[in-house]
Amino acid sequence: MTTGDFTQILADFGRVVSWKKVTKTMDAMTGTETSTFATAADKTAIYFQEDVKYIWDKEGLLAAADAYMLSVPGVFSRYDQVTIDGITFYVEQVIQRYVLTTGMLEYCRLFRVA
Repeated sequence: MTTGDFTQILADFGRVVSWKKVTKTMDAMTGTETSTFATAADKTAIYFQEDVKYIWDKEGLLAAADAYMLSVPGVFSRYDQVTIDGITFYVEQVIQRYVLTTGMLEYCRLFRVA
């Protein structure tokens, strides 16, 4: 099993998404957080929506995600923005999936930007 196996799946089923890298900085004096967005770039990923799933937490039921995305490792990070079909999402969580010891793909949970 190699990363090329997922690359072929990505080539067959992937679609182009508009991606903006987000950098968050915090002011040392005031503690104000500032988000800086890079210029949009096109990336290929497998995107899918499911019914909203919920997870149980101490506070009650929480939405797990609005959509999901699969990509090659090292592309997306938490808080990055992705626009797909005119809908803008932010990446809440990135989970790297391994086969044996090889990082094969990243599974991203997306939430819509209000």
